[in-house]
Amino acid sequence: QFSAFENTTIELYGFVRTEAFYDFDFAQGDLTRAGRVGDPDFATDGEFDTSVRVSRFGLRSQTGTDIGNIDTQLEFDLFGSGGDESTSPNLSLRHANITIADTVLLGQFWTNFMPIQHYPTTADFNGPVGISFARVPQARYTFNSGGGLQFSTSIEEAAGGSSDPVVTAAGSYTGSAFSVRAAVLAGTFEDDLGDEQDTTGVTVSGNVSPWQGGTLSATYINGEGIGNLLIGGGARSVGGEVN
Repeated sequence: QFSAFENTTIELYGFVRTEAFYDFDFAQGDLTRAGRVGDPDFATDGEFDTSVRVSRFGLRSQTGTDIGNIDTQLEFDLFGSGGDESTSPNLSLRHANITIADTVLLGQFWTNFMPIQHYPTTADFNGPVGISFARVPQARYTFNSGGGLQFSTSIEEAAGGSSDPVVTAAGSYTGSAFSVRAAVLAGTFEDDLGDEQDTTGVTVSGNVSPWQGGTLSATYINGEGIGNLLIGGGARSVGGEVN
């Protein structure tokens, strides 16, 4: 971290991670693709591989102004498209955004539908299957009312063929030993038959720290046509039927 100009600080961050693994019966690769187990296309008599794709780097800046701090973020990893195998890393954009006075966020960031503060620590890049996990272009407004209460709403890009955005809203409370959050999502998308369908979702999550250094987390997610926002969620619709 260093000062670049008057009232501006710049932080370079990131890490390098290397992995080595051996698949005995089915080649799951560096993403531990459980769906490949039992698939004869990925059967193997034994396969050793290495990967550095989890490695990432980023740049943050903060500038003090009369209206509050203006923050920027630009972050990449090596999981870009075009290199499915672990030995073919490609640069991938994770975050690119600007935040004004801790209130207005413009650019690509975690979806407001996702409770990032309740996301569990995991060694696997994909994380636990079923949890909401997506970075999308958006415009977000956040209001901190004090006393641990926070409200946010966003207009986000809908993945797929939709010409309409997705709208989200969330509220959270953070106390000394626990926190809770609820979020909703609504919008439309183009299904696999080319028809417009509605997509809706709700997420309720929370953390509790019953002892020093210990945390218990839980997340409940339900909705229609939100497979694109879930780890391992799959298609949003099949044969015109919304999942």
